[in-house]
Amino acid sequence: MPKRSIRLLTLLVGLLACLAAAPTRAEDEVRYDRDPKVVQDRVAECGRKWPIEHEREVGGPVAEEYDRETGTVDWPDQVARVEEIVRRLEAASDRPDVEYNVKILDDPLPNAMAIPGGYIRVTTGLLQMVQSDHELAGVLAHEMAHNCLYHGLRQVEDDSKWEKGQLLAVIG
Repeated sequence: MPKRSIRLLTLLVGLLACLAAAPTRAEDEVRYDRDPKVVQDRVAECGRKWPIEHEREVGGPVAEEYDRETGTVDWPDQVARVEEIVRRLEAASDRPDVEYNVKILDDPLPNAMAIPGGYIRVTTGLLQMVQSDHELAGVLAHEMAHNCLYHGLRQVEDDSKWEKGQLLAVIG
């Protein structure tokens, strides 16, 4: 595997590990369901800090590399199904201006992911497991919420403050 691929894959794995292992911050303890204004303010603040062009610059290469490493499948009916659900969710989201890029990864494990910039990936395993469009919509809404709240970019920013040894310990 080329060194660049290993680095990008390690970055992605590290990002996911940090998301799972990161301690809860006080600001994340806000009850969004009780104060939607908190969500709107955070989205506006992050939008000023990271315009969509920046998100695409950060997320695009990661999405391309992940697509290459995992492989994608050409299932026109399934892509259309996912895109239609995303389109409907996007209209109701806090960031309806994001243009989502949907692909299906050739992976039997049920999973989905959001990469900064509006890159949504679902696996063949997930599409084979869900029993309805409603179940799929729930998973996609969850992934889109990560994008709407800039979780990926915020986590990368937080991680950049860590020392290399700490990051390697989390990845390990």
